Amino acid sequence: MSTRQTRYNKEIDILHDISYLLGRAESNDEMYRIAVEHAIVNLTIDRLAIFLITGDNQVQGTYGTDTEGNVVDERWFTSTIDEHVFASEMIRNRTFIGFQQHTSLLHNFANVGIGWNGYVTLWDGNEAIGWIACDNLITATPLKPSQVNILKMLGFIISQNIVRRKYQ
Repeated sequence: MSTRQTRYNKEIDILHDISYLLGRAESNDEMYRIAVEHAIVNLTIDRLAIFLITGDNQVQGTYGTDTEGNVVDERWFTSTIDEHVFASEMIRNRTFIGFQQHTSLLHNFANVGIGWNGYVTLWDGNEAIGWIACDNLITATPLKPSQVNILKMLGFIISQNIVRRKYQ
């Protein structure tokens, strides 16, 4: 088995573990924190944050990663969806995952570097419920094809757990 295949199999196992942990989280906040922690530690994503759509054109942070790679509580963060141009466009076009290369990387709308950033939209059927934002600010490592698939699966896992909790 190739090294790439071995790494991909390991990432699938990690996604399974994340799914298991999210399903057993005692609160939504714990679920978001676990998702961010495991993504940056075990899936080698430099920075990742989960944003939720909370009302008409409104978005709120949950947990994310600061410019040093630390997991931080971002529930204080609120903005309009329109302020997140790429995410807003993805939701409008019903695009599940998208990346920008050689772009400004932001933290609280301030430019903190240049690299790739990605968005994975979260859905409850046809209704957008939020998105995952991620980038390579800390290591500047190029985006790998396997990361695209892993992030897509992570988005599905997070969406399903949000929806499950919503209807419990």
